Amino acid sequence: LRTLIGHEYIAKRQCRKLYLDWEPDNSCPGKFEDYFEPICKTVKRGSLLWKYLVDVRGAEVFSGQEPVQETLKKHNESFSNAEIDALFQKLKLKPHLQAKLDAMVQTSDFSSCVGLHIRRTDHVALAVKRTGGFSDDEQFTKRIDELISKNENQQFYLATDNTETQEKFLSLYGDRMIVSEPIKDSSAHRKTSLEHAIIDLFLLSRCRIILGSVWSSYSSVAANLSNGRAELIRLTSNEAP
Repeated sequence: LRTLIGHEYIAKRQCRKLYLDWEPDNSCPGKFEDYFEPICKTVKRGSLLWKYLVDVRGAEVFSGQEPVQETLKKHNESFSNAEIDALFQKLKLKPHLQAKLDAMVQTSDFSSCVGLHIRRTDHVALAVKRTGGFSDDEQFTKRIDELISKNENQQFYLATDNTETQEKFLSLYGDRMIVSEPIKDSSAHRKTSLEHAIIDLFLLSRCRIILGSVWSSYSSVAANLSNGRAELIRLTSNEAP
């Protein structure tokens, strides 16, 4: 999403057309257009249109992931955090997902909730490799307990990709902890569906604070989507597991 948003801005700025090749894989098992309203035209890598754009028109091809700031920097653009947040407001959910999001919002006052993004599965090893540690459960429970001590009615929205983590925090905090749906135990690379992950992302953006995981772009995008409403606080640990 960050890569798309950055390049969409640059394409418009330079009066160029943007094409998106977003094929499902183990890390992201779905297509952009199945969940979001179109931002640009899609094209399948290797198709006749792709070959025409690349071989005949000489289209510039970018593959991989890139933060918005890096995309802008490469093209000599400089944006404030607020201006980057504004770019993310172009991400509009498909009607069926928006309806599900709206139904969830009506059940709780998310504007007073504290969002928790507790990233697990393959992310732990990556965070340790990149930063020397990861945002462990103790870091989150300590912050949660501090917030409850200040406001005994404080509620939390939990976004996680791990069954055990969800069950643990629901057991510890009961009705204070809100989740979009139970996570079923699975041997799949991703324990939650893409739809679940997207709903979690947008509900986090409705919270007043987001306690995020270190080295996670998901936490960052949730804050971007909040458009300045949510303060992002990353919890870090200096000790590897």
